[in-house]
Amino acid sequence: MGNAKSQLTKSELQYYKELTYLTEREIQYAFKRFKNLHPRLLNKDKFARIPIEIIKRMPEFQFLLQNNPFTDRICYIFSSDNDDRWSFEDFLDMVSVFSEGTPPEKKAEYAFCIYDFDGDGFLSKDDLSKLISSLTGGEILDEQDVADIVNKTMEEADIDKDGMLSPAEFKHVLMKCPDFSRSFTIRI
Repeated sequence: MGNAKSQLTKSELQYYKELTYLTEREIQYAFKRFKNLHPRLLNKDKFARIPIEIIKRMPEFQFLLQNNPFTDRICYIFSSDNDDRWSFEDFLDMVSVFSEGTPPEKKAEYAFCIYDFDGDGFLSKDDLSKLISSLTGGEILDEQDVADIVNKTMEEADIDKDGMLSPAEFKHVLMKCPDFSRSFTIRI
């Protein structure tokens, strides 16, 4: 059993509760699951960063991270240091965003970040092409099919007709999709 430093304090629990969409119980469970991924290290230093490869093997995240064309983007978006290691806070951020209690609007914000491949704050035609190619494995559709889908998407979603989707335009489209929030949810 670890030392007292390996447990979350009441003030840490309160802090995490205020910053996430998780209950205190969910936070404690997430911490327990995270700590069990690398107990030798995390019993000594609960703020240590562990390799994302260990997190990817968690049964709860296999659906989300394994065989997902956006795994690298998800890992990048939630890593506070943009490296291949996560802290508990990085882990908790991801758990919170993908939890059932997170509002669809917040899920849409993170989905936008994941799909904004160039990080410019907009979804360009290039971003949408990468998104579609990633979803189809780059094999189902030819370049013209992808271009047609991108153009049709822009025609329907680009409200201000500036040739790119803003976060608000993207969110507007996603909020019309009844399955979006459910598909952006995991249980831990």
